[in-house]
Amino acid sequence: HGRHVQAVMTCFQAGKAAAATAIVVSTQHAKGYDQGEQEAELKAYVKEVVAAVMPAALLSDETVYHINPTGSFEIGGPDGDAGLTGRKGGGKTPLMRDLTGQESSTSGSALVCGEPPFENASVLNRICFIKEQQSYPDNFKVRQVLAAASILYPTWDEGCAADLVAAFDLPADRRVKNLSRGMTSALGIVVGIASRAPVTLFDEPYVGLDAAARQTFYDRLLVDFAEHPRTVMISTHLIDEVANLLERVVVVHAGRVIVDAETDDVRGSAAAVTGLQTRVDEFTAGREVLHRKALGSYVKVTVLGRLSEADRSRAARLDLDLAPVSLQQVVIDATAPHSSQGGARVPVGGTSTTKEQ
Repeated sequence: HGRHVQAVMTCFQAGKAAAATAIVVSTQHAKGYDQGEQEAELKAYVKEVVAAVMPAALLSDETVYHINPTGSFEIGGPDGDAGLTGRKGGGKTPLMRDLTGQESSTSGSALVCGEPPFENASVLNRICFIKEQQSYPDNFKVRQVLAAASILYPTWDEGCAADLVAAFDLPADRRVKNLSRGMTSALGIVVGIASRAPVTLFDEPYVGLDAAARQTFYDRLLVDFAEHPRTVMISTHLIDEVANLLERVVVVHAGRVIVDAETDDVRGSAAAVTGLQTRVDEFTAGREVLHRKALGSYVKVTVLGRLSEADRSRAARLDLDLAPVSLQQVVIDATAPHSSQGGARVPVGGTSTTKEQ
């Protein structure tokens, strides 16, 4: 990515550094990448690309190239809204437990604010994690939960909490154990937004909420985020509902990251092509096919990549129907058991692959 190269060059220039001793490259290219068999070939390619964009003074024959296979992602910067999605059992909740220090990683690493969160008070004090089934002490009332949260989170905003309690019509003196499922979810949302924690994570926070209450959540989160930017991660299956909130989308499937991209890059990155099978096959030859569904003598294929005017003209000549694919449909097709991706990384334009943050 040009911006990454520019950032590296700026750092070199600011420090008046000599030639780089090592360059580490994270790559999503070469689907099914095998580090042992393909590393030499990929290193040669990377060396060629780097040499073309970086000043010769920053490189030497002694520079060592390291290839970091995919499977990681970075969110933040420091502020941003990210959507974490995927099918049930894909690994979203375990990932969030890793990021919030509730579990220690068995392999790989999870960094928050540049540090491992596990048993790290300096990191955990900056995190608010609202779970799908948030638990509270049995005898706590709503107002007691909010009072405890005001002590726990240094950035707590009492006025924001009061406004949200009124917006969700929460009964302050009712015991939490007597709340409905939706009201319990609303209480978690109040804590999550009013905490204004630098890193806030919501794990399917909308369970039990009707459409109107979910919209209240989205609207209030968006307004508060605009006034008080921080990093927010939302694990959700209601992708199209939150699409306008998100700057980034991360899709986890079978324990692997298969999409990690800016939302605008994912939105519009695929198209549905429908028509006679022979004509669809002719049109899609050489394209990255994400999903295919037979409809008698017709077939519907989801292809990755933006279509040019020439593509659209060719589709019209072949009597094919073209339709945009929503963000939610891209995720469904990418994680389908019969998807041609097979759990591999989906090459969405603009996708970045870097360390975890």
